[in-house]
Amino acid sequence: MTCPQRIEALVCMVLIAMMVLSAVERVVRRKMQVAEDLVIGHGKSRQTRPSLRLILAIFAYLPVSRVAFEES
Repeated sequence: MTCPQRIEALVCMVLIAMMVLSAVERVVRRKMQVAEDLVIGHGKSRQTRPSLRLILAIFAYLPVSRVAFEES
């Protein structure tokens, strides 16, 4: 793979990542608007339009359980 192709692939991946970020923020913000909810952000500020960084920070503290099943 040549250098211009690698750069093009990297730009494509960044574009896809930004589209996913934008979609997640939009869904969360719409749901919050319907529920008339607020999120406590940095410095205890109340936000109606949180960023994806803040959304992920909130979910970082949720416990995750993993259950494994043996195949029979």
